[in-house]
Amino acid sequence: MCDLFSLNLGGPNYSSTKRVNKKGVQFVPGEHADLFRSVAQIYKQAKKAHGILGPIPVILAEDETKVRGKVAWDHRWDTLEGFCGPKDNHICVSDYKVVVGMGDFGYDNIVDGFRTNRVGAFASIIMVNPLHSSLPRLALVITCTCNCFDASWVSQQWKKIEELWRKECQSIVGPIIGHASDGDSRRRQLMLTDYKSLAGERLSINWEGWLLIDFVDEDG
Repeated sequence: MCDLFSLNLGGPNYSSTKRVNKKGVQFVPGEHADLFRSVAQIYKQAKKAHGILGPIPVILAEDETKVRGKVAWDHRWDTLEGFCGPKDNHICVSDYKVVVGMGDFGYDNIVDGFRTNRVGAFASIIMVNPLHSSLPRLALVITCTCNCFDASWVSQQWKKIEELWRKECQSIVGPIIGHASDGDSRRRQLMLTDYKSLAGERLSINWEGWLLIDFVDEDG
């Protein structure tokens, strides 16, 4: 992402971004409770600053963007990041890391990591979009991927994210009322499944005053 903005939009280089980011929230790939708690606190402070009371519904927007695939060592956890999972029977893993270690053992882990794992060439980002003009849109989950996943994988990720959101964020911010994307077929499949569900009140959103109606014109 740093490369993308630096090369195409005149943004800061990686070293500048990394230096500034040390003062803020430290992102790690995948879905993590501590990141959700950090996002919740940012919204808590923003709501207080703007005098916003009560819950604000949010929509999660997500997409993948092509990036330069590379692997980097993270000294905080002594891990290699940039892989998206083992090559054999590959399905992307959202929080995949290779632990390095010391000495010859660590060297073997590095070599084996590059031999057996796939390097991701896309950044997958999930943003929180609060439905209030005074609240900022924030990155919630960032993962490395090669775009090799299916609707079932997305469904499991949504369930994990929604569980973490209910536990860490919902009482401070508000509920998740939907997901948005650019029309990706895997996510669209899940959206249609939700809309066509016969469980509960059909074609409804769990938020007072909001309702989706299955409209049929005079011609049927």
